[in-house]
Amino acid sequence: MSRRVGYVAVMKSDFVRELNGSSPLFTSIPLMAGWTLVGYPSQTPRNVSDAFSFLNATLKRVVMYNKSSENYLVYDYPGGGTLTVVLPEYGYWVNSTAASVWTVYP
Repeated sequence: MSRRVGYVAVMKSDFVRELNGSSPLFTSIPLMAGWTLVGYPSQTPRNVSDAFSFLNATLKRVVMYNKSSENYLVYDYPGGGTLTVVLPEYGYWVNSTAASVWTVYP
């Protein structure tokens, strides 16, 4: 598994897995043109517009599925939407107009 990738896990019951290691200074996540499923390798919640601010030239949409509320949260650039905060432990579908790199700081 990689901190750069988002994963979908279909489980029959709750499960917690803790991983030990050191935190990098930043993580560079390659994004393809179109949709890319990514992880958010930070323990710091961030405003979605701040978290993706340097992708403004290519960013179209970010989507997160919240299993506990069973709904999708969406951020459309530049208009905003129901997704307002990027949270640890979630995966995000990022839609870009061109290949780019998303840099995430801890």
